[in-house]
Amino acid sequence: MIEGRVELPAVVQKTPIANLFVITCGQTSLGPSGLFDSAGMPVALAKLREAFDFVLFDLPPANVYSDASILAARLDAALIVIEADRTRIPEAERTRRSLERVGVRLVGSVLNRRRDYIPAFIEELL
Repeated sequence: MIEGRVELPAVVQKTPIANLFVITCGQTSLGPSGLFDSAGMPVALAKLREAFDFVLFDLPPANVYSDASILAARLDAALIVIEADRTRIPEAERTRRSLERVGVRLVGSVLNRRRDYIPAFIEELL
C-alpha cells in the first residue's frame, strides 16, 4: 500500500473482534527506513486516518532500531513500552529524549511483564 501497488481495502484484514482490523507488514524490497521515508508514507497515513477512528502501529524497540524514530514523528502520538525488571530507567530516559528530539509527541508509557512480588492475599490487605 505504501508503495502504491495495492489500495487500502486489499490489505485490511478483519479480526474476531468487532470493528478491529489488522494490516500486516507485507513484502517490500525496501528496508524499513526507506519505506517509512518514501513519498507513499504520508499518502498511506492519510488514507488510514480517513478510514479509521484510531490507527495503532506496533514498532520495534526505539532504542535498537531507527524505524520508530522515523515513523513515530509522523504519527499523532506515541507510547513507550517498558519491560518491567529489564529496562533500566536511564535507558528509558535516553529513548524518550531521542524520540522527543526527532519530534515524536509522547503521551505516556506502558509497563509490561510486571510481576507481583507480594502475594495477592497480602496485597488485598494493603
